[in-house]
Amino acid sequence: MSQVFTHARDSMVIQSLDGVILDANEEAALAYGWTQEELIGQPFNMILPPECHEELGEVIGQSKQGKVFQDVETSRLDKSGNVIPVLLTVVPVTDEAGRPLALACIARNITDLKRAEQQQRKYAAQLDAANQELEAFSYSVAHDLRTPLRALDGFSLALVEDYTDKLDEKGHDYLGRIRAASQHMGRLIDDLLELSRVARSPLNRRAVDLSALAEDIAQELRSAGAPRDTDLVISPGLVANADERLLRIVLTNLLGNAWKFTESQPHALIEFGVEELEGQVPYFVRDDGAGFDMAHVGQLFTPFQRLHSRADFPGNGIGLSLTARIIERHGGRIWAEGAEGQGATFHFTLSSQK
Repeated sequence: MSQVFTHARDSMVIQSLDGVILDANEEAALAYGWTQEELIGQPFNMILPPECHEELGEVIGQSKQGKVFQDVETSRLDKSGNVIPVLLTVVPVTDEAGRPLALACIARNITDLKRAEQQQRKYAAQLDAANQELEAFSYSVAHDLRTPLRALDGFSLALVEDYTDKLDEKGHDYLGRIRAASQHMGRLIDDLLELSRVARSPLNRRAVDLSALAEDIAQELRSAGAPRDTDLVISPGLVANADERLLRIVLTNLLGNAWKFTESQPHALIEFGVEELEGQVPYFVRDDGAGFDMAHVGQLFTPFQRLHSRADFPGNGIGLSLTARIIERHGGRIWAEGAEGQGATFHFTLSSQK
């Protein structure tokens, strides 16, 4: 024990049960700016900031009952009056019968850690401000682009309708391509605006019945197109503390993708539920459809990145990035597994924080 006391890299002070310093190691003397001789015999309060004096009585009182305090964040005072943030551990020193005789107080200086935390908060605030500015800029640009695109589409349509007898087959083809391109860009802009809205809108958390929400979306999928031989299995009783409007978008995208990518299956299976996985219990949406190559899994949640041809499967490549953004806003994460021709599984977690 004496070797540990002498060579410890943390400040160690032994104090009596009435608050007098009985011994202090060299590290404590260096940390607080006193010599070991100056510390010994003095009241322990001399190295406590005024706001921590009450702490001493509480520690002594509970340590007399044998309680050990471990990694308590508090402060100490050096000879020059500087306040030093520390992580404090207090262990009773007992006799053979287990009765406390004194207290060993071990304090680790966490000044650098606190400075790093402060710097991290500063960087996080700067990043948040930059992201908000970028979101606002994206929203403004996307919103302003809508008007000229509508004009482009509208005038192209007017040419087709009013000058149809003056246009040959090639002219009709060109105008059709112009209209298709402007409408596609319009949909991309709408997607960008939706991404911006999701990032900026406040969360309205409450208990959400995800099973009922999924059943509702499943009914919409079944009613929207031609009849299909598809089993859509939804686990009952799944409830999450979340924003219902945003979780509807998540499940609409995930179940909608599963529905889309199983359309060529003679008998398809789509599942929504929870399962234990690597110590977690994430939700999942699984299908046995087209799947994807895991070599490109990193592109799945990037805006406008597609792993399948638009000719094979329609869409703008924004749904999964929107889904990931919503889940991140709920303090969760999303990841996927799949194989070409063997289906895909999307796992996601949600924080229970209110």
